[in-house]
Amino acid sequence: MQKVNFTSPLGGSIASPVDSVATSIGSGAATQRAAPDARLAGLSSRVRAKVEGDRVRRQVRVQSHAPGIIETSIRPAAQGEASVARSGSPLAKIQALMKEDSRYTRLTVVGGSSETTVLGTENGALPRHPDALTQDIASPAAIVNGGYFIHKQGLTADDGQTLDKIGTPIGPTSHRQDHQPISTIWKPYYGQVKINDETGLCSGPLLARNGALEPVPFEDNKFLYRPDGKTENELNKLAGAMTPCGDPIERSAISVNMSSNGEHGDVIMHALTAGGSRTKGATMADWQKMTKLGADSAEDHARTIGTGGNASTLALDGGGSTYLGVRSETGLTTLVHGIGGISGDAIRPTPNVIASKPALPAQGNANAAVGGRVSIDQAPQD
Repeated sequence: MQKVNFTSPLGGSIASPVDSVATSIGSGAATQRAAPDARLAGLSSRVRAKVEGDRVRRQVRVQSHAPGIIETSIRPAAQGEASVARSGSPLAKIQALMKEDSRYTRLTVVGGSSETTVLGTENGALPRHPDALTQDIASPAAIVNGGYFIHKQGLTADDGQTLDKIGTPIGPTSHRQDHQPISTIWKPYYGQVKINDETGLCSGPLLARNGALEPVPFEDNKFLYRPDGKTENELNKLAGAMTPCGDPIERSAISVNMSSNGEHGDVIMHALTAGGSRTKGATMADWQKMTKLGADSAEDHARTIGTGGNASTLALDGGGSTYLGVRSETGLTTLVHGIGGISGDAIRPTPNVIASKPALPAQGNANAAVGGRVSIDQAPQD
């Protein structure tokens, strides 16, 4: 039987039959028979194998960018095409939440919970491209975009003050002191990425804590860009507004999945891209479900030594700010990015990014450290 090689979490190769898909996305664990495809009827065995192989590769791709940095890319089945996923599997559930022409990308950083940092601009500085923000980071490292910021003129604060300092982060960060306070309307739903128990950046909403989904009222008007389906929400003008939660736009997020004793864990970076479309991405409610499936099913070091399914997840700035990349000795490779926004850049400049480096047992302390211990929690409420 023809084989399709999938990359294992630690950079090896797993042979999987073309009519199978791993029950754990990209894990190489026990496989299940894929859904039948009516197009294969009447074809020769050689042609059947090629068609089936192409179908698997189009819907699911797993590859290693460095030892301990694994990319999983998922696309929904095309119209008239059967899914490669077993019914009820994490892959099938993720595909069911996706719209046509969208792509879900997950970066698993093995052991990254102890080697993560926030990189950002200085007080008063304009946003910068991920390449510029990560030039001095030790490689290899996975990169995801950061939190919300003042991205255009005309936004206002809670007191009605007009905000014109482009690039100012919303909520406290580790790299600037001139942040804009989080609006009281959404403050209870904001979360933070903490490095060594200190705030690195703020974003939101907080989607999950310790494996449990956060109860966010996404049906409420304050999470809807057009509550009546036509008229823009008056809250859209506030800096750091969460009104786009109800629109199916491009998304990003970060998860931390710790072992049972809390000493080891992985960082999982998520992105959903759709060629800049604001109708083929995901609502935040669906993104909450998708990121939990992605975090829980990641092939992770934490699960092998402790428990899985206990991830905490924070939504990051989406739309045109969505970004995933890998920094190596030869530079920054962009994997996916959002499209759109007023900057006019192909890749939107942002005030901060999150970088995470794998920490594999065999490496010990041989490689330069990146930051420290990362955790996700509610944003400061005082």
